Amino acid sequence: MYIHEGYDTAQICPNGHVTNKMAASSPEFCQPFCAKCGEATITSCPSCKASIRGIYHSPGVIGFFNYSRPAFCFKCGSPFPWTERKQLAAIELFIEETMNETDRAEFRESVAQIARDTPQAQLASRRINRLLGKIGKETASAIRDILVDIASEAVKKLLMPGK
Repeated sequence: MYIHEGYDTAQICPNGHVTNKMAASSPEFCQPFCAKCGEATITSCPSCKASIRGIYHSPGVIGFFNYSRPAFCFKCGSPFPWTERKQLAAIELFIEETMNETDRAEFRESVAQIARDTPQAQLASRRINRLLGKIGKETASAIRDILVDIASEAVKKLLMPGK
């Protein structure tokens, strides 16, 4: 089978479990439901229906390459369900721990900035660390674990001091 140069389509569940990073070129490995969580899998952006980018094929290059699921749609910029769910989980955990509405708003905005890897992401991670210092250590640790999955490498280092 000849594969053209370009991105394949990925199949991923809404929780971010990749079930097939080559759904277009290897559909025999597709599964309608995720084996890890049981959710129905998707191959396109829920907002604009563009295919979720899978691995990049280059003619003449054979091998297995690392694949990282995208956080946002390349066509419309919408967050994929796994990105939204992780952001919401972190925000909800934080909200349960604090009654301060100013802190809640600052945390929400900072989470959005680290997920989008904006120029303010490093500053946002410092704000998150400061805000997490105001809540229980176990909850703060759980929130960090969630956020590390959607943050850039530079921000991960700032979110996980000492690791």
